Amino acid sequence: MSGAEKGRTVGRLRRLAAAMLLAAWLNGVAPCQAPPAPDTLSAKELYEEAKYREGRWELQEASRLYGEVVAKHPDSEWAKLAAERKRTVDQLAAGSAAGAGRAVGLGGVLLSLLGSCFSLMFLASWVLFFAYRGGWLWQSTIGAKIGDPISGFLERFRSRKKLGRELEARKLNPRDARSRHNLGVMYYQGRRYQQALDELAESVAIDPDRTDAQYFYGLTLLKLNRPAEAIPPLERVVAAKPRHGGDAIVRLAEAKLAVGDSEEAERLALQAAHGAPSDAESRYVLAVALDAVGKPEEVPRLLNEAIQLGRAHRGARRREALAAARKARAYLRSRKA
Repeated sequence: MSGAEKGRTVGRLRRLAAAMLLAAWLNGVAPCQAPPAPDTLSAKELYEEAKYREGRWELQEASRLYGEVVAKHPDSEWAKLAAERKRTVDQLAAGSAAGAGRAVGLGGVLLSLLGSCFSLMFLASWVLFFAYRGGWLWQSTIGAKIGDPISGFLERFRSRKKLGRELEARKLNPRDARSRHNLGVMYYQGRRYQQALDELAESVAIDPDRTDAQYFYGLTLLKLNRPAEAIPPLERVVAAKPRHGGDAIVRLAEAKLAVGDSEEAERLALQAAHGAPSDAESRYVLAVALDAVGKPEEVPRLLNEAIQLGRAHRGARRREALAAARKARAYLRSRKA
């Protein structure tokens, strides 16, 4: 070790020794004063300490100190004051404990109710889900009034961007039969039937051979309660595509029934029912047509079949099938009334 390093080490040791000596001297001159024991406190000091504890809402400790004043200094002027404050503090402590108990009890009740609400909501969601899947919800008028607007809103929300694209395409080429047809279908699905009719009429005028446009044109006229005008476009669809899913024939049968041609409606509905054994709409229309021509024997059976087929349908046309089941059930009830 060099001389410089030895000098630094010695300096550090000297400073350490000096610090230790200073600490020992300070400890001897001014030792830490321990707080006086409770037994050595006067009545006034105990009372003031109790008041301090009471101000900090340490009610149990304040009550204990007030009790010490009364017990250790019964003849002092502070004993009477301490006894009065002790009664008040004990009452406050009891009220606080009761309030806390009530709060805990109320909190427990609220938590229990909240848990019950969540349980009921969970159970109700499952009931509604299975009611929808089973078709029970849609049998009632309330279910239809609630479900149909919601379905329509969701459909409009999903097709908003697509509608914008089709409007832009029509703006670029007003004579495009396809864009006119697409717009008409979207308006039809959004229940904007007059706008749908305008677009579909233009599509049919531009390209009369578009059977899909003719089909929706006829459907829109039916929705607008113009069945006589709906018959020609639907007849063209049936003639061009006899197996148009069976649906065009059913719609044509409805139009014939609405204008009073019940026999032709019966023939068309029977053809549709034979072509689509699981179709609820054809059963309903056929039942109404048979009732209109004076053949009521098979009507209850067909209406019950329409109800069962509509509820059991799981395909893309589930909404239409459930609507047919609702109409069949209402018609069956009206016949029994």
